[in-house]
Amino acid sequence: MYADGSESNKTSCKTTVQPNTLSAYFENAGFTIPNIFSSHYNECTIEFMIYPTAFKNYNCEAGPGWGTYMQHFNSDGTFTCGWATGQHRITSSKAFTLNEWQHVAIVIKDNSITLYRNGVSMGNATSPQFSGIGGFGDLVFTSSGENKCQNAKYDEIRIWNYARS
Repeated sequence: MYADGSESNKTSCKTTVQPNTLSAYFENAGFTIPNIFSSHYNECTIEFMIYPTAFKNYNCEAGPGWGTYMQHFNSDGTFTCGWATGQHRITSSKAFTLNEWQHVAIVIKDNSITLYRNGVSMGNATSPQFSGIGGFGDLVFTSSGENKCQNAKYDEIRIWNYARS
């Protein structure tokens, strides 16, 4: 969504909708937000509500991969996001909770990335090599490969072209 409130793109998917909710459950499936990162942005905020139902290394993965951008859970419930391995990414300071709705915000501003869970900073990183996000097209929440199922409900996915606070 742009600062003026206009939407850039709407995406629809076929999945099970939970009774009495409007969230989508991706147990053994993934989804794609097409062309959302066709351009490069110096600032960006990716935010969503997530209800994880299992923690495995690299489940709930999104992004084209290390060297560009990736986010995923780890088997201990921590969440990792960033541009590459090492100092170019964040792993949350505390574990997330299974079977509970949690708000995630990933804020990228130039060469800095900060991860928030329920409004509280879970860590940040500054990269001497990477800056901004984009230029890769689709944001794919993958569903293929070992442990790469989403195993989560998602709701209110928003991507902003500026660093929200």
